[in-house]
Amino acid sequence: MRLVILLLLSTYSTFAFDPAARSFYQYSDGNYLDLKTSGQSNVIARGSGVELSADNINKFKKIIKSNKQSIQWQLRDLSENKIITQSKNTKKLFYGASITKIFVAGSYLEQDHKISEKRRQDLNDLIVKSSNQAWSNLQVAIGFGDENLGRKQVQSFLNTLSIFKSIGFRGYLGDLHGNELNTEDLGNFIQSSFDQSYKNSTELFKLMFISRTGKMRLKKYFPKNMIIGGKTGTYNGATSVNGVPLRVQVKHHTIVFKSNEHFYSISILSDGHTDDDIASLGRGLFEYYVKAK
Repeated sequence: MRLVILLLLSTYSTFAFDPAARSFYQYSDGNYLDLKTSGQSNVIARGSGVELSADNINKFKKIIKSNKQSIQWQLRDLSENKIITQSKNTKKLFYGASITKIFVAGSYLEQDHKISEKRRQDLNDLIVKSSNQAWSNLQVAIGFGDENLGRKQVQSFLNTLSIFKSIGFRGYLGDLHGNELNTEDLGNFIQSSFDQSYKNSTELFKLMFISRTGKMRLKKYFPKNMIIGGKTGTYNGATSVNGVPLRVQVKHHTIVFKSNEHFYSISILSDGHTDDDIASLGRGLFEYYVKAK
């Protein structure tokens, strides 16, 4: 009987965090809510509270029905480690833009550093305001001063989570172009982080739940009293994906939220779509697959 109880405690302890509690944001010698980002105090992220319309639901249905390759999504029940619904080509690679910053943060946290005040601020700025300078600083730190080694370490970290197709580092490693990902790998990474499959993964969730980006994307049509963690990515310009040069207009967002006593994630990658396309798709997924549950 004692063994059974211990196993049950082990199974459910992963899901015990509460993003509404100030204590959730505590780290070894401080609290992320006491840090400042660009001179402003951190606050718990919530929905933007824009009213959902019939037009938004129609847009959601149109996107779902169109099955366009240019927008891919996945909805997961993190508490049950289950994909609820997803698009038909979640293996399609996109240029990642800033959304892959969560891979670099995860790789740094996995190394279990004694985090200095400067690196703590870098982690904060990387996720909360999507700082490119913090991105570079942490990738160098992962390689102990050698950015190429840092790139290798980021990719090795993803491989340990059985993520092989997405390339999580910033820049080039020889001829290999970084910052490419698909919706399947993004969803799996969020699940691995939630399941604490690597060291200090809860630190990433603390930062995602105070992220300031995405107010007019997936957060847009969620209520103001709903806590929503996440990370965005945006880029308009020339790049390459899977070795093919091209111009992109990517807008991505992944969010984590609690509903019906379960945690869920919605991950959307897109190229050539609007913020409102993503916002309508995300809220539609919530309405039809989560809220109605």
